[in-house]
Amino acid sequence: MISNGVMYRIAVEAEDRVTRRMARLRYAQADVRARGLACDSSADDARETYISALASMGVSRDEVSSLTSYDMEKMLRCMPARGSRARRPAMAFDARETAKLDAILGGVPTPVDLSDR
Repeated sequence: MISNGVMYRIAVEAEDRVTRRMARLRYAQADVRARGLACDSSADDARETYISALASMGVSRDEVSSLTSYDMEKMLRCMPARGSRARRPAMAFDARETAKLDAILGGVPTPVDLSDR
């Protein structure tokens, strides 16, 4: 026979698990809505919410099926929001290779410090 103390601990643990799961679901739904996407309110966990949001942005379900909800959250945050213009990638170069830097800055006059320090 199970004692009342053990039954209480089991009930508290079950309640904590449900509370954490629902908190993650509410966070995922708010995260998806913040990006202007419709949220699937029938989803019963955060992972399914992120999968449906990414699917609505053109990412196939097969591509994200092996990812965790944390990974999908980061992926969603990196994607451009609907209606916004995607930023063009910034030009990058290796500063150790001065020849490339000289080619980029060729013809630009060196700035002169005119401050009275």
